[in-house]
Amino acid sequence: MPNPGGYALVVDPIMHGPSSRVRFSKVLVDNGSSINIMYRQTMHTLGITQNMLEPSHTTFHGIVPGLSCSPTGKVRVDVLFDCRDNCRVENILFEADAAFKELKEMLATTPILASPLEKEPMMLYIAATNRVVSAVVVVDREEEGKTMQSPVYYVSEVLSLSKQNYPHYQKMTYGVFMAAMKLKHYFEEHPMTVVCEAPISDIIGNKDASGRIKIRDAIKL
Repeated sequence: MPNPGGYALVVDPIMHGPSSRVRFSKVLVDNGSSINIMYRQTMHTLGITQNMLEPSHTTFHGIVPGLSCSPTGKVRVDVLFDCRDNCRVENILFEADAAFKELKEMLATTPILASPLEKEPMMLYIAATNRVVSAVVVVDREEEGKTMQSPVYYVSEVLSLSKQNYPHYQKMTYGVFMAAMKLKHYFEEHPMTVVCEAPISDIIGNKDASGRIKIRDAIKL
């Protein structure tokens, strides 16, 4: 549902019990289940007594984490749907299903590497974890009237023990250096924009910060 809470699914809900009427301020409408659970306090509020329950020997697991629960009994509660003069009808578009199918198709499709054009601008995305830095070069292409990013090349490196001690931002900076060395021909022939959260230019220009990635590496960058 694209806008949960924005649809008038239930207006003025009232539940009638043998001896009382209960008004609800919020109602959750789900996709249905084989059984619904009513807590003891709700039974008391509706005026449902113990002698109205049918015996049940079903055990529930997972309602209370780590514990099993035995029900007091079971009762049939009829739900009546009515349409009053002051009701409002809206069409609900379930776009989530179409988006899920589109996602499955995308995940099942093997990405095709794009062949870069001469002097075509490129973008370099950097990612770093505790032990690995990786980089991917992409280009913007027009597909079906939309601008899509197509991968050109991907490189990664398992960090040595000494490099694993780098601060996260310096690992990101090292990822740029690693990509520049392995993909030198792309850096020399194409305008390259680095996309990452680290202030790489500040780190490279700072002697204290760039000391751990080696001065000569910073100079090369």
